[in-house]
Amino acid sequence: MFKKILKKFQNTLLFLLSLITYLALFVTFFWIFSYAYPELIKLSREAAVTSITFVISFVFMLNAYGGFDVGEKRTRQIVYALIIAVFFTDVFTYLVIQITNPTIWNIWQFGFFSLRRLGFAMIVQVLEIVLLTYIGNKLYFKLNKPKKTLIIFAKDTKPQKILSKIKKNANKFEITHVMDDGSKNICLDEMLKNEVVILYNVPKEERIFFTEFCYKHKKTVYFNAEIMDVVEFRSKHMMVDDLSLFTTNIAEFSMEDRILKRTLDLVVALVGLVITSPLWFIFSIAIKLEDKGPIFFRQKRMTKNNREFEVMKFRSMKVDAEANKSVTKDDDRITKVGKVLRKIRMDELPQILNILKGDMSVVGPRPEMLANVRKYTEEMPEFELRLRAKAGLTGYAQIFGKYNTSPKDKLILDLMYIENYSIWLDIKLILQTVMVFLKIDDSTEGFDE
Repeated sequence: MFKKILKKFQNTLLFLLSLITYLALFVTFFWIFSYAYPELIKLSREAAVTSITFVISFVFMLNAYGGFDVGEKRTRQIVYALIIAVFFTDVFTYLVIQITNPTIWNIWQFGFFSLRRLGFAMIVQVLEIVLLTYIGNKLYFKLNKPKKTLIIFAKDTKPQKILSKIKKNANKFEITHVMDDGSKNICLDEMLKNEVVILYNVPKEERIFFTEFCYKHKKTVYFNAEIMDVVEFRSKHMMVDDLSLFTTNIAEFSMEDRILKRTLDLVVALVGLVITSPLWFIFSIAIKLEDKGPIFFRQKRMTKNNREFEVMKFRSMKVDAEANKSVTKDDDRITKVGKVLRKIRMDELPQILNILKGDMSVVGPRPEMLANVRKYTEEMPEFELRLRAKAGLTGYAQIFGKYNTSPKDKLILDLMYIENYSIWLDIKLILQTVMVFLKIDDSTEGFDE
């Protein structure tokens, strides 16, 4: 009985829990800093400025990294996102406190004591995030059992890939049946027995048929995207007389967009070069000491309008290794230093020079090897559509995909970026790149042999 009551009010409970989480982070920061700056908890100009700074910064960071998304993401993903969001918020608010406070000229207090408080505040906030996120997801999955799930796949498709992904989310999906789309009647019967239907690589006509059936019978439906879905995603509804239509304006980046994007590229690349310069020195020495080979690796890649250029990376393979071949699991071509560099994604750091030269952008489709571009384009002619934008150091495919993500899935991610481009999206993706370093276990996973 009690569980049913909680289930009925679960949205309210989760909203209150998220509100408690955000308030706890806010109060912790101000409570710890109030010992050094009492005006922060008084009705004062400093309190108002600092509070507004914290709230605006936190809302912006939540928009970039995601918030208290219990039930939608794994506990670890939520924890990582909130920790990064609160880290940047704390640092920015801390700087505003120092700038607006007269004690800024007291180097001892500005340096040692303030930084100590900042560190302590972050530690307490991390503990709050871990605890409240764990409670939130525990409560959600206690009230919501895994949903009975039917997977329907195209006859010419192997279902192992989608199965492995769904099984990683066993607390959300309970796979009851896996079948191909050969017999519609059998599929419809099975759909009625389940709460969730996942359509994988099902042809467009059949997908429409199954989706309409799910809509009629109130079944949740998932499907993998096609190019048409990318176009529809950004379409707008409009009326032509009494005719209801959807329209999508497909065009190149405007002149204003190109100017803003190039300006952002130069600023981010120059700042990144300055900040990471000590790492360049350390990595260069490590590579040289291991086998005395060259520090950098150059290889021809393809960028906007099929233009070829030489991408620069820290060398992660043996000097005499075959380079024009994708990395596989346990690849013996990779050096010891290279394994570390690839694991932490620092082998791509020299691409900052490609950005400064104009061959690449900070955000854009991943620059693929020429051999891969030709191979994928032969198998899937629409793969060349991703070359409508300049290759990027980061982007949807680099952040949300893996090294061994399928070419089709990479294409969809790249087209999602191209068709939804804005300077704010670039800033958001640059911020989200930090998340890549927190999933090093699988983001650099090689292809199977």
